[in-house]
Amino acid sequence: MGYVGLPLVLRFCEEDFKVLGFDVDSKKVATLKGGKSYLKSISPSRISQFVRSGHLDVTDDFSRLDEPDCILICVPTL
Repeated sequence: MGYVGLPLVLRFCEEDFKVLGFDVDSKKVATLKGGKSYLKSISPSRISQFVRSGHLDVTDDFSRLDEPDCILICVPTL
C-alpha cells in the first residue's frame, strides 16, 4: 500500500470493484481504515470516500488473503 499499490487500489475502487488492501505495516492500515492518507499525492477525501462506501477495506491479517479473487503484489524497488 505504498506509492504504487495505493493509487492502484484507488483506481480499482473508482471502477466499482471492492478491494482488500494489505500491508504488513499496522500504522498504514490504521491510517487508511480511518479514511486518512499518508501520501501527500493522495487526498484523504479519496481514501475516506471508498472506505465509507465499502469499496475499500484494509488489513494486515495474512489469514484474510484467501478472500480476494485476485492478488496483485507491489514491492519496493532500489
